[in-house]
Amino acid sequence: MFKVLDKKVHKYRFLYGVSALIIDYWNKYIRKINYEEIKIRLNRMNVSVVTDKDAYVDLVSRMSLAVLFFSVITVGGYIKCSMDFFEKDKEIKFIERPEYGEGDINYNLVIKDEDNESNINVNVIERVYSKQEVFQLFTDSYEIMIKELLGDNESIDCITDDINLISGLDNGVLIEWIIEEDFIIDYSGKIKWLEIDKSCITKIEAIMNYGEYSQSYVIELILNKEKRNKNKLIKEDIEVLADNNDKTNKKINLEEISDKYNVKFIEKKDKESLVFIIYGLIVGILIFFAKGKDNEKLLEQRREELDADYSVIISKLTILQSAGLNTINAWDKIIADYEKGNKGKRFAYEEMKYARKKMKAGCSESACYLEFGRRCGTHSYIKFANVLEQNLKKGTKGMKEILNSEVREALEERKVLARKKGDAAGTKLLIPMGIMLVISIVIIIVPALLNINV
Repeated sequence: MFKVLDKKVHKYRFLYGVSALIIDYWNKYIRKINYEEIKIRLNRMNVSVVTDKDAYVDLVSRMSLAVLFFSVITVGGYIKCSMDFFEKDKEIKFIERPEYGEGDINYNLVIKDEDNESNINVNVIERVYSKQEVFQLFTDSYEIMIKELLGDNESIDCITDDINLISGLDNGVLIEWIIEEDFIIDYSGKIKWLEIDKSCITKIEAIMNYGEYSQSYVIELILNKEKRNKNKLIKEDIEVLADNNDKTNKKINLEEISDKYNVKFIEKKDKESLVFIIYGLIVGILIFFAKGKDNEKLLEQRREELDADYSVIISKLTILQSAGLNTINAWDKIIADYEKGNKGKRFAYEEMKYARKKMKAGCSESACYLEFGRRCGTHSYIKFANVLEQNLKKGTKGMKEILNSEVREALEERKVLARKKGDAAGTKLLIPMGIMLVISIVIIIVPALLNINV
């Protein structure tokens, strides 16, 4: 198959044999390959008709690339390992210190002398900057520090919000702050705007530290109160009012702030109606599916009840016909016994009553029997209805033997049903039995372990 393929299209044809071996092994022992999906994909790309052979070759060609890369990497790795194995150990004259931020490095060194050989582990800490490098680091860090300092502010020439007095940078530089006018800016970076009229200029000092070296920078800040966000001003005024107000007073009057900024305050409450709609939708969906499950359970119970009553009904019908009653009279007798019994509603007998009512209403007897079988919906009742319908057409000849055969089959099916219910009940008992087993093991083992410890 592969020899006739075009070499220009199938460049790695020499690997198709091992690729096909992998695919065949996978298809046989691991998971069946769906070639139909491959054919659908190839049909979209090709105008011609795609065969199973084309799908197989396509899969093999894709596998050949995987085999090629696997082989190259594996063989290359083994060559490298072989070279390292046969390469003689070289004497080293120095070891490298890791750069700042890379962390310490551990070297495994072999010590050789004329007589013996031993191993040692040497831990080398990361490199420390020289004086010149440190001051260059300070210069490079200044712009980063200013950017962090500003926070939400535009620039140091227009400060309208609190500043961020950081304690250090990611490059290892530590920063100390000196604030002369701490009645305007505190050491958390919070600006006391109530102490400022419109705008003011203040200075803060930043001292950068790295190891034993330090560098001081004086930063001039222009605090502009007029350009501050109105909402922030109102928020701060309300917070100040709440802090300065009598803590024992339950209510805080906002009229002064409302008049000052010419605004109204409206408490926004959460709209929970949408939440209840979502809750209702979720519960409704759950109930919908739960109801569907209930209906399935009811249908299953109906089927089990019909199967359980089948052997009784057909046995009674057989006995009554053997006693000389015709089919319709035997049918009425079974219904009458059911109504006298007062054992609650049973689906099979209710369907018999429904069929009899239709007969009395003028429907043909054979049609009512067939409909009875369809309404019951199980194989046994459909077969039973067909027997009754054939009896009307062909007469009672052989009817007794057929019914006796049905009685035997019905009794066997009832035994099988009883056996299934017993198995199901046994399965349900496995969980409590398992729990009891675990408890018994604990009761036996725990005292034994305690005695061992003692």
